[in-house]
Amino acid sequence: PVIWQINPSETEVIPIKTLIAIPAMQTVPTKFLRCLENLRRLPNTYTSIIECSLIHDARNDFASIAIQNDFDRVLWIDSDMTFEPDTLIRLSADMDRTDGGSIDMVCGLYFKRTPETMPVIYMGFSKSVSNGQDIYTPIPLPDYPEDCLFKIGGCGFGMVMTSVPLLRAVFLKFIAQTTKKITKPKTPRPIVTMQIILPIILYELFFKHNKTIRKIKRIII
Repeated sequence: PVIWQINPSETEVIPIKTLIAIPAMQTVPTKFLRCLENLRRLPNTYTSIIECSLIHDARNDFASIAIQNDFDRVLWIDSDMTFEPDTLIRLSADMDRTDGGSIDMVCGLYFKRTPETMPVIYMGFSKSVSNGQDIYTPIPLPDYPEDCLFKIGGCGFGMVMTSVPLLRAVFLKFIAQTTKKITKPKTPRPIVTMQIILPIILYELFFKHNKTIRKIKRIII
């Protein structure tokens, strides 16, 4: 399916603008590159790879790129993942569903490499305080329905699609909480790192916004 966005002020049909964001180290597995080459893309889809040893810095840069270049959605993919050719199409279709209300975030199901092979999805987070800092601990969700959308409390970021308005709202709220004033970012790169804003992002994305997940078969490298 092709996802379209209608501009009410014009008769022109504008395709959803999607950024495929891939943070990576110096080397990328060939299995990942093969999957990326075979990934079926929708119109107006762009791919970007940022080489950075600190993944939260790369993700901050991607968020800035998406916001400042008027993207509608971001597909976040870790460079050690493998995935099916229809991944982008299926996640985009899930984001465009209206039967359950607006969707700002959808995740593809994948598993940890540890022997337990637990899925990287969570029913929620428990909050504690250590040395004056808030600590968020994920609560596992071992049982889930097969090949369908279902609500979760949190997920990993190895294969996630988010709306750019959601990224903008979280960023602006964090700025408001730290400066007591909502301002737009003045530079392409946020002045804070993902390590600092992660607890707020977890709370905002996983507890205050609609979130769904689709199971996507993939091979774990």
